[in-house]
Amino acid sequence: MLFVLSLIKFPFTNYLKSLIILFFAVLTWSAIYPQDYFTWFLEVLTVLIGFLVFLTIR
Repeated sequence: MLFVLSLIKFPFTNYLKSLIILFFAVLTWSAIYPQDYFTWFLEVLTVLIGFLVFLTIR
């Protein structure tokens, strides 16, 4: 995951890096034994799209 952060061209503060790591940690935690993977994917898809929009706008 830190490799992905190094590919992004704009500078990150330590606070923003820690928030991104926390984001992916919670995302990984939510993927462990969900009731239905398709429903989980649909719920997470909106969050991932928002994350990508955040990265492109920033």
